[in-house]
Amino acid sequence: MRDYYALLPDDRDAGWKRLSPRYQQTTATDRETYDAFWKSVDKVSTHQVRGSAPDSVTATVRYEFTDGRRVEEVTSFTLVRDGDALLIDTSTVRSSRPA
Repeated sequence: MRDYYALLPDDRDAGWKRLSPRYQQTTATDRETYDAFWKSVDKVSTHQVRGSAPDSVTATVRYEFTDGRRVEEVTSFTLVRDGDALLIDTSTVRSSRPA
């Protein structure tokens, strides 16, 4: 998770490649929607990243938006292997609050 979010919001091409096709088509909707979201983010960071074998991760993700809003979300992720890489396959926001 840290590696994925470290790419963003600047390297959206590399971030997009870290998402499974299912995630790209469902949660992200499409590349245009993905880019629009990340263009609205000034900074993003992760905290309290915890993995759970074999394919789950929970992390606190803090977003700072270009409009000045700050949001902190606790999110659970499911990963899938694609060759040597792990891709984000699903995500569920467990809680969200202003940061």
